[in-house]
Amino acid sequence: MTDHEAGPRTVRFYAEAFIKRPGMYLGRPIRIDRALPFLRGYEAALFDVRLATHDLGNVHLPAGPVAQFETQLSAEGRLRWHSLELTLAAEAIGWTQQDPPVLDELTEEQHHAAISLLLPLVEQLFALPDTLVTPERS
Repeated sequence: MTDHEAGPRTVRFYAEAFIKRPGMYLGRPIRIDRALPFLRGYEAALFDVRLATHDLGNVHLPAGPVAQFETQLSAEGRLRWHSLELTLAAEAIGWTQQDPPVLDELTEEQHHAAISLLLPLVEQLFALPDTLVTPERS
């Protein structure tokens, strides 16, 4: 492992830090509907770096981890209201009603509980920089 590569333990550490203290990354208020755009932006920035550092031209890149996570929830029959944010909030608070929960009515603790369901996704996203290392930089 080179100086700039993160090992599995480091990725886990940063992912858990994001889940435990999302305010460090998002600021206040801590909300699931702020966390997912942050992660989508992080993912987009990583893919932009990948495109800039590799001669990929017009190569089709597969869907990123956020889209894959959403697809996984849909395949499992868990995605409700065609919304990742609402689905995670509902799962975090045990919401069983047909209508979606109102995110503005959730407490910060409930939003934090929804964000904690993102741990597998955050681990995958935080591991992505390792894939940006080119042979010349290794």
